[in-house]
Amino acid sequence: MIPKECEEQFQIELKRYRATQSDKSWNLMWMMVSDCCSNIAKSKLKGIICPDFEGKVTDATIKCMQKIMEGDNPLKLSSFCYWPVVGVIYDRKLQKEERTISYEAWQEYTYAEENK
Repeated sequence: MIPKECEEQFQIELKRYRATQSDKSWNLMWMMVSDCCSNIAKSKLKGIICPDFEGKVTDATIKCMQKIMEGDNPLKLSSFCYWPVVGVIYDRKLQKEERTISYEAWQEYTYAEENK
């Protein structure tokens, strides 16, 4: 789907979900939010290797869907998903964990360097 069609379909499913609490609408919204978060993350990380990309997209999707469950009504899906994606990608605590390597990984690296 192109973004405009996706946005229109999301708004339809959001209204249907608010009216009926339909699982089908929830699942369709989840897929559209996940696609949107993935596209935003790809544009923010262009040319950068990101460990656990899918995990970060899932975390951002969960944050967005939690807001919807709490009653937020996104007017525009891409704007609604932008800050949760940025928050997940640039989380300082997570960045520190990703930069820190384990002792075993360091041993493997030094062993590989010695045997070149």
